[in-house]
Amino acid sequence: MSKWKETLERISELPGLLYCYLNPKYLFLNSFSKGIGDSIMLSALIPGLKKKYPGKKIVVQTPHKSLFYGNPDVAYVARKHLMTTKRHFKTGYHVTPHTDSTLLAQMAERIGIEPVDLTPRIYLTEQELTDATIELPETYLTICPEGKMGFTQNRKEWGFEKFVELTKLLPDMPFVQIGDKRSPLLPDAIDRRGTALRTSAAIVQRSACFVGLEGGLMHLARATETRAAIIYGGLIRPAVSSYADQLTISCTPHCSPCFISKGTLETCDNHVCMESIDAGTVADLIRRYLNNELDDLRVTLPVVE
Repeated sequence: MSKWKETLERISELPGLLYCYLNPKYLFLNSFSKGIGDSIMLSALIPGLKKKYPGKKIVVQTPHKSLFYGNPDVAYVARKHLMTTKRHFKTGYHVTPHTDSTLLAQMAERIGIEPVDLTPRIYLTEQELTDATIELPETYLTICPEGKMGFTQNRKEWGFEKFVELTKLLPDMPFVQIGDKRSPLLPDAIDRRGTALRTSAAIVQRSACFVGLEGGLMHLARATETRAAIIYGGLIRPAVSSYADQLTISCTPHCSPCFISKGTLETCDNHVCMESIDAGTVADLIRRYLNNELDDLRVTLPVVE
């Protein structure tokens, strides 16, 4: 969205926000980052807020407003807010290599609700699902071969060439690629890069499984109740950020986990955690996952020296 359009949108939000500020029945749930995953996880906290504060109405502040369209427990959504009342709840989490508490449990604790039934949710209409997938095969896998470089540098990345190899090892089912339109397109993948967030969510929801990296689209898959196979490497332990019904593939050398919330991480020159995960093993695990043949969905692979 351009700066001009964003400014106009913020101005259009002001009357509704002002009404909510002046009405004591409204509570404000505020995002703490610009990340898609962090915004999606807000949806898991709303039922707990409604339970603790019956009769109150929820306003969500997030840079990804469309994630909350159609949510029956959300009264209003805005991009920005003014933290002027005690009715604002700002979530957050802090992760170090020694963190045991999950991201969602930390977020729930931060706003004072019980950490139970913490499941993110996005509400899509049948029309949205139909429009997004009308030209797609009846059965397909969604895939996103790149994460969000920047804060974590290369530490989430498995490598584009490994994803290319993976798709070649699973030729029996077409892949639909979503994510950043600037990312390279996988050979033979159906191109849906650069689609709007809700359209991507609809594509994921109609797919047999999402295949990708730890991050925002992993949370999107859970919010659409879609199976997901997530390549973790050693950046963060799956027990901290994953979901019980998702296949997680990690590798834990002595230097892992290396994720820490404070400060930007440096590029990893070693990257042995990701280098130890080969495409053949991932392809085999995905097949077994889709066939319900795995007893344990958290798979830790040995380090390859």
